[in-house]
Amino acid sequence: YGEQRGRRMAQRALRDGQALTYETYCRYGEWVTTESVRGMGQENRGYVETFSPDLVRVYTQCPWNQQFFEMGAEQAGRVYCRYLDAAICQGFNPDIPFTVERSLNDGAPCVHRIGNSGIAKEEQLKNDGNHLRTFDYHCAHLFWSFREVCVAVLGKHGLEIADQVLSDFSDTYGAAMAERILQYSGVNFNAAD
Repeated sequence: YGEQRGRRMAQRALRDGQALTYETYCRYGEWVTTESVRGMGQENRGYVETFSPDLVRVYTQCPWNQQFFEMGAEQAGRVYCRYLDAAICQGFNPDIPFTVERSLNDGAPCVHRIGNSGIAKEEQLKNDGNHLRTFDYHCAHLFWSFREVCVAVLGKHGLEIADQVLSDFSDTYGAAMAERILQYSGVNFNAAD
């Protein structure tokens, strides 16, 4: 999932003639905190600890951490957060050393270290907003990616698990949102649009 997301970002950047640097990675991100999340006071909050030689970003609040906590799924949050952002960057450019040293799910601020990032000032970390994907797109990408792997590994049982996840999702977020997830069934998440 993460690497697919990073590869889409890279495809868009290359199509636009951009070098696959960490600054470009920041500009071409597919997700930013929405106004509704800000309105709930659950946006990403943090600061840059160092710019050089490595960029070290510290996050003190994150909506994903809050969601994992509310679901009683802190262990899932530890795994997800430990690997997701690094996988996105790996998909974008495997030569950018990106490490999540710890996450909020570990009970301390989240720390991302990007080796030799080339970032010297905060402005270089800005997402230009031109490549964002909707929240339902991200939910669908997660669902269909995990479904594909579950079915590939567990066969019929994997399909039963995926169906149960979608049913639980529908119970929690509504049938209309579950239907939106189903509408992405034929999308090629490996390719930028």
